[in-house]
Amino acid sequence: MRPRAAGSAPDESIVTACKRRFLNDFTHRDSRIRPELEGHVRRREASDPICLGRSPTAMEHVGSTSVPGLGGKPIIGIMASVARIDGVVDVVEPLEAIGYRYLPEFERFILERRYFRKGATEPATHHLHVVERTTDFWKDHVLFREYLTAHPDEARAYEDLKRELATRITSDRLAFTDAKTPYIQTVLERSREWQAHSPELSPTDG
Repeated sequence: MRPRAAGSAPDESIVTACKRRFLNDFTHRDSRIRPELEGHVRRREASDPICLGRSPTAMEHVGSTSVPGLGGKPIIGIMASVARIDGVVDVVEPLEAIGYRYLPEFERFILERRYFRKGATEPATHHLHVVERTTDFWKDHVLFREYLTAHPDEARAYEDLKRELATRITSDRLAFTDAKTPYIQTVLERSREWQAHSPELSPTDG
């Protein structure tokens, strides 16, 4: 994190902008939320800019809660883009001021992502992935969401897999993620073929 002068505070205009966008649009979760969270978070189009630090950026709702009817943990997945990943250092403090904890240790797994988590206890309430919009990470997450949304049978198969894995892997989140990866990669291969035959889908927007 970039050092700041003693006694100084994060730029209030940045904090206010982040509060308005992130809190109003993406913090609807409470302890009563249903696992099948459907339509609970308004998805933003990639062209709708928000303020992440000093620059406008695109934001997407991703993960299981972004797919109608898909069961899963009630965690809101947020993906936000930045022009340059090394610029994320400027927004660590503003995001932490509104409850998003920066977890740099995860960069050894995914170099192109900066990962933030919100929630005082596990599981977290929100996962925030900050990446450059041109990365495969961004494109694959949007495409995976769009493919599952358009193919409910595939979404049900994914849910069944997660439920089966959850009975075998109860406490190791990384192992759970790794166990899902072969299936996700297979679906992504199919989704790219689907995308190639869907002119309305751009490579970036999914």
